[in-house]
Amino acid sequence: LKGHPKKDFHYYAGGDPSGGLGQESSTIEVFCAETNEQVGEFTSDRTDPEVFGYKLAEIGAMFNNAYLTVESNAHGVLTLSVLEKTYQSSLLNRERRDGGDTETDHIMRLGWRTTAANKHLMVGRLRIEIANNVTIHSPLLQTELSTFIEDERGRLGAQEGCHDDLVMAAACAMVGKNHCINSVASEKRSREHKSLNPLLFDNILEELHDSSRVSGFPVRDQDGWMN
Repeated sequence: LKGHPKKDFHYYAGGDPSGGLGQESSTIEVFCAETNEQVGEFTSDRTDPEVFGYKLAEIGAMFNNAYLTVESNAHGVLTLSVLEKTYQSSLLNRERRDGGDTETDHIMRLGWRTTAANKHLMVGRLRIEIANNVTIHSPLLQTELSTFIEDERGRLGAQEGCHDDLVMAAACAMVGKNHCINSVASEKRSREHKSLNPLLFDNILEELHDSSRVSGFPVRDQDGWMN
């Protein structure tokens, strides 16, 4: 979306990997926490899972190190193995599961594993967010949302002949939205604490510099310690 990314804004994104063989698409949906809108989208049915991992890392970095939630089902394991090496660990959604401490164990805990049970939850949350908070700009995503249905057996997915890859990427993004919002709130509290605490070293220096401009008393820049 034009005007994004914005400096100091926070973003969260979802990724749905595919095999890259033309059957399904690898997709990314990016949202802004401050403006509550869709700001980025990527889709390709010829991007293999490994390359897709690098694409996710590139787009995440572009959007101020966005918080990424990537579906770990099937091809997602390979995608996440790339992200595990190329992206900041704290910015990757992970499942809280017990297990070993090998590299494989770490990768298997990354991402979001969609199941028949939690798919209703994540898609339901996406629908609620769109109805009440989030603005969708992409005609492609809007089309997929309009053809995303629940069949007579209670299964969620695209109508016959349609696709739902962008919907699933957007639903994954919503899984990570709260983490992004909490990060924004934490940063705000930190800034407020810093501005209100007169005993913080940075605040003392700033006050001394302000005083020097008024009184003319020279205050040397505190860029190191002197012996």
